[in-house]
Amino acid sequence: NIGKMIAALEEVGLRDDTIIIVWGDHGWHLGEMGIWGKATNYEIATRVPLLLSVPGMETAGKSTDALVELVDIYPTLCELAGLSRPSHLEGRSLVPVLENPNVQWHRPAISRYRNGDTLRTKSHRFTLYSQPNGKPIARMLYDHRDDPQENRNLVKEVGHQALARELERALRQGMGKSNP
Repeated sequence: NIGKMIAALEEVGLRDDTIIIVWGDHGWHLGEMGIWGKATNYEIATRVPLLLSVPGMETAGKSTDALVELVDIYPTLCELAGLSRPSHLEGRSLVPVLENPNVQWHRPAISRYRNGDTLRTKSHRFTLYSQPNGKPIARMLYDHRDDPQENRNLVKEVGHQALARELERALRQGMGKSNP
């Protein structure tokens, strides 16, 4: 269907003036971790496909390993369209990533499901589960370099507590704040 849409845009002469963004629903557990469903804070359930096609972009067809969030779409569209960005927006324009898919993009991605907030860096995923009053219930820390399936929670293991505290601070600072 994407091909049909592009063909229709070309047919009416609008393809060179149209930014196309395709994103999808988040992942689904098919028995991993004993879960049959999609609503968790694990990596498998929080990743989404995101495709952008921008007329005239020299890096068309390239992929990136940059961690981005769906809240980045609106600021990206504002910049690409030459519109001023509303002050209430969260997220960050992805134009630097579109222009150079290998750009150093050190911003973590934050996600939330129910009482769990997650911070994903290039190498780690930290999740903090809290009661409605904010009191922590549980913490999870996974090193994706050694454990991409998130089978071993490192949060209480010797040598990982400092990183867990650092990622928890970063998560708390990032939740609900705008990222210019």
